[in-house]
Amino acid sequence: MPRPQGLPELAGLEGNVPRLAFLRFLCWMQLMSAVIIPFFREWGRLSFIQIFGLQTWFMLMCFLMEVPTGAVADRFGRKVSVALGGFLLAGASVVYGSFPHLAVFVAAEGLFAVAITLISGADEALAYDSLLACGREAEASRVMSRLEGAKLAGILVGALIGAVVASRLGVRWPMLLQAVPLGLSGLIALGLTEPPRGKKEAAEGGGYLRLLSGGLHHFRSAPSCAPSPSTRSRARRSRGS
Repeated sequence: MPRPQGLPELAGLEGNVPRLAFLRFLCWMQLMSAVIIPFFREWGRLSFIQIFGLQTWFMLMCFLMEVPTGAVADRFGRKVSVALGGFLLAGASVVYGSFPHLAVFVAAEGLFAVAITLISGADEALAYDSLLACGREAEASRVMSRLEGAKLAGILVGALIGAVVASRLGVRWPMLLQAVPLGLSGLIALGLTEPPRGKKEAAEGGGYLRLLSGGLHHFRSAPSCAPSPSTRSRARRSRGS
């Protein structure tokens, strides 16, 4: 892989790792984590069945959007994907806290799912390819652990702040105020330097469409998906009778 040619570009790639750690910290500073059930029950007036239904909807949307959101990173770059994810997280928080109605919550959970899938994997790919471009790929394990530590720190700090905010202002305000760190994470992402893609990824090309078509082809051609000889024999006998 070609190394960055200019010192400014190299300095930008070197700075990606600490920026990504701070970005991960902000993305997971979700103030609602400490008071999410009181938020749903007291302000949202939801039953536990509705709460569980919302979380099921969120997981379903994450599953459905994981591959399509990869098109953003493939077409516009990982930096844009992470930035858009941060801004959508902030927007989803504002939508969630705007009006206590189930339909509003469903829309907000959908936005949260799209935002999470836009960020998922893209931030780690940025970190790894930045290290690779700077000749520091041997540090990848340590850097990934650092990113995970920043995530856990964000969860802890967010929960503590959210609990204080809820006790003073009410359970709605942590949801609204968490839009601040989440939106800030999007701004930080815009300041990242997009690194060259890794050798394997660049050589394969095609992005998520190639991955999807390859998976479908493998599924069709897998031996476990093909009818067994006994099945074909029974089918012929059935047609003959």
